[in-house]
Amino acid sequence: MAGEDSETSAGRPTRAGLHRDLGIVAALLGAYVAMALLVPVHHDFPMGDSWSFAWSARELVDHGRVRLNDIQGMNLVAQLVLAWPAGMLFGPEPAVLNDFTFVLSAATLSSFYCLLRLVGFNSARAALGVFTLFANPIWLAQSLSFETEIPFLFFGILGALLLLRWDRAVGGSASYW
Repeated sequence: MAGEDSETSAGRPTRAGLHRDLGIVAALLGAYVAMALLVPVHHDFPMGDSWSFAWSARELVDHGRVRLNDIQGMNLVAQLVLAWPAGMLFGPEPAVLNDFTFVLSAATLSSFYCLLRLVGFNSARAALGVFTLFANPIWLAQSLSFETEIPFLFFGILGALLLLRWDRAVGGSASYW
């Protein structure tokens, strides 16, 4: 997995490796566009328990305050803050929030690809890992509904990616404890 190959030189990506990575990310985004054309991703109704999350998003957009529905058992302030700009631009309707989650799932998979590359996977293995997750029907179902799974994975993967990049920037001497 890690080591010298045609994609890296002295641990840094080569021009050919970067072009390959950009091509894979473009293919991933193309797969998302194809999925949007094949699967009805735009629907103006909440799915699952996203109706209670959509209510909180509407309260934030319409009244500028964070109010959690009495039925919600967890705190979703980060998810609301993430969805707030989309709600302000396009309205707090369930369709907007569902579409937002679909776009966020594409960003999550792109970040996952970057994380796999950073830990040493070559582009083929990283692409296989990302497309395996993409092909999972549970991933598709969660990508179509304004629920907590996709934002959780987005923040978790992005946090791991940033932590690893920072660790490598300081010479691998960062303490995680």
